[in-house]
Amino acid sequence: MEKTNTTYTPIGNLIHHLPEIERKRNGFLKAMFGSRYALTYRPTGAAIKTHTETYGAELAEEIQHIVCTGMTDDMPDLAPRANGNVMLQAYISGDHGFCAIQVLRFMDFEYSPVTDTHVYTGDKAQEIISKITGRA
Repeated sequence: MEKTNTTYTPIGNLIHHLPEIERKRNGFLKAMFGSRYALTYRPTGAAIKTHTETYGAELAEEIQHIVCTGMTDDMPDLAPRANGNVMLQAYISGDHGFCAIQVLRFMDFEYSPVTDTHVYTGDKAQEIISKITGRA
């Protein structure tokens, strides 16, 4: 069985075209052993990294609600599960001042987007990042 690629074009295309994101080409060695590009959040200069978690189907509605509305109040703690059928893919700045986030669901033997990509900055981004990463 072929492994599903975890880089999805909807969020990947958006992140590379946002005006507040700076995309720099990595050097030869980094390109050989890792990514060809480094992403930086321009207002703060913080590096942006990807964050991917999978969850069980019972948390699908809560995760979609957090991503689409940005509201984290009265939401349960999100406990990731290995090989869950709901995937949350995010790009997060190192200072937690920026996040671009999307929910995907495992259907027909691949992860498909369930929500649009949503971008949050400032305090709202910090709230969402602390909820999805479990760091209060």
